[in-house]
Amino acid sequence: MPRRALRLFCLTLAFAATSPWAAEAASPLFPLAEDSLLAAAQTARVEKKMLVALLELEDCDNCRSLRARVLETPEARRDFGRDFHTVALRLDSDAALTLPDGERVSRRQWANRLDVFGAPAFIFFDSGGKTRYRHLGGIADVAELLALGRYISTAAYEEAPWGAWRAQQIAEESARKAATPPGHSGSH
Repeated sequence: MPRRALRLFCLTLAFAATSPWAAEAASPLFPLAEDSLLAAAQTARVEKKMLVALLELEDCDNCRSLRARVLETPEARRDFGRDFHTVALRLDSDAALTLPDGERVSRRQWANRLDVFGAPAFIFFDSGGKTRYRHLGGIADVAELLALGRYISTAAYEEAPWGAWRAQQIAEESARKAATPPGHSGSH
């Protein structure tokens, strides 16, 4: 009987490890891209998602902190990853980069074109591979990452700068919370 239970336990583990849910949960939100934003843009188009590239440096404490506190959380992978195809690029790599339009450039040249002189930075592309928005600096928490995703997906960047839009969103959320009587969640 113990041998049968052990066999069942091993089969259960094998199924769990090879299921699509396990792969999704284990995959990083911003996997390192080798050298092609073109391939990432094509994948994003097929997935009907917007492409986002995280620019980082290997020895960047803020980049490591962003990954650990925000990007590696299940909530960020699930909620941000639902709407965006994500890749990470190391700016300190000497490898050439293929841009979504097929042009090959150094990572430093590309970052300079975008006026990115530090890390971390997020670059958002439309479905045609054109740069739509760049966010310089870190993200405090998952809520801020998801807010940035809403800011981009609703094209709010065309109407207001990030800081002003985010302050308005926080004020509206505070007002909603203040209007909700104590002990009520506000949902039915």
